[in-house]
Amino acid sequence: LTSYLISMVALGLRGTWHAACAKPLSKYEFGLLLAHHEGLRSASVRPTLSIAARFKGPRPLNSSLNASRLEQRFGHAMSSIEDEITSFFDLRSSGFRDNLSKTIIKA
Repeated sequence: LTSYLISMVALGLRGTWHAACAKPLSKYEFGLLLAHHEGLRSASVRPTLSIAARFKGPRPLNSSLNASRLEQRFGHAMSSIEDEITSFFDLRSSGFRDNLSKTIIKA
């Protein structure tokens, strides 16, 4: 996803583009993957329903995104969430965030 997002910015794409991994998963499943990647106990991730969070606005039960438009634009399928989690943590450890923040002009 990171490479898609960078390419989208570079191309100046406008409008609504769903950048998401091909396989939808719940926030709970996502939390389990993050915990596993960071060597944390999966027991620390507890399943709950989003309705229990008492958001101010309504939330759908299924909030997964359809990235087929983006896949068509770039001509290949989105990567797996596991690959994206690894890529995210690799970027974080390489100092990408700090380098990116230096390029942003602060008003």
